[in-house]
Amino acid sequence: WQRVWEMMVDGLYDECLIDSKMRSNLLTAAKTGGSVKLSGKDSHMLDRARARMGYLFTSLRCILGDSSINFKPYVPTTDAACDALGVTHKGRIPSLTQIVPVYSEEGIMDIKELVGEPKQGAVSTMLEFLISQLPHEWEIFAQNEGMHPTELYEDI
Repeated sequence: WQRVWEMMVDGLYDECLIDSKMRSNLLTAAKTGGSVKLSGKDSHMLDRARARMGYLFTSLRCILGDSSINFKPYVPTTDAACDALGVTHKGRIPSLTQIVPVYSEEGIMDIKELVGEPKQGAVSTMLEFLISQLPHEWEIFAQNEGMHPTELYEDI
């Protein structure tokens, strides 16, 4: 399970859902059997990362059954139900689902599309729109690149 864990953590880091400090803490804990605080001002983990980790843990019954690990990934809230795979609500897409572009939609955009002139009727570039929708991911991405988010945007 530790190899799967390492791949999962690296995937979360690559997708900018956790920062480098959280990545290091999670990898070390799996190797040493230590614990990790999943929230704090020193390191960042987004809710989507928690959900994916919870899905992995609940799918590996040996981890859930180990009392020394004591993993409880989900806590029910007043506005959502809780099942074995986590908090569920209408419109939630499980973390292992892939979204495939349809109708000849581009999956990877050209840099000119991202930062070029806004399309007719738009007030911002595609990159500005993406940053506005995923601000925490942008911050973690900038941090991983060793830059301030504004500095990274201006560099592009």
